[in-house]
Amino acid sequence: MAISVAPLIEGVFLVCFAEIGIALALAAAGWWLRKSAANLSGGGRLMLGQSGLACWLRFTTVAVPIMFLAYVLGYAVCMDRQSPTNPGGTFQHFPSSFRWAPREWVRRASIAYATPWKQATIWNLIYSPMDTLYFYLFPRTRAEEERLRVLGYYKQPVRILLHPRR
Repeated sequence: MAISVAPLIEGVFLVCFAEIGIALALAAAGWWLRKSAANLSGGGRLMLGQSGLACWLRFTTVAVPIMFLAYVLGYAVCMDRQSPTNPGGTFQHFPSSFRWAPREWVRRASIAYATPWKQATIWNLIYSPMDTLYFYLFPRTRAEEERLRVLGYYKQPVRILLHPRR
């Protein structure tokens, strides 16, 4: 059994690598803006005439696109769009799953076994709006739908016959 190091470090030190990455990105953006403001005023002094609102607007014009880009790139890197979560999930199923999530296990059976589905994680909740957008823009191909239909993800269409054939 392989042990993943990142969750172990997160669990032991109670840190979240995503939060650390976001904090570092915001700190770098703030440092860059302060440095550019100091260079504009000349001599390493900050511009005294600039209001706090102007500094905040400059920061948000840089930070918001960076956060949006980090969200979209994080979805591309972290989420596996080829393997959805369990369609019969307890609360909700997701069309994609966290790339490094373990397989879901059925433990109620006499012998526990792994299902073909990955476990739903907090990353599924974070990226559920991106799932909706991604699968709206790029729907699954027929071959991919058939592969998932064999696994039981898509239910077979139910035909209700009012007058059965004879």
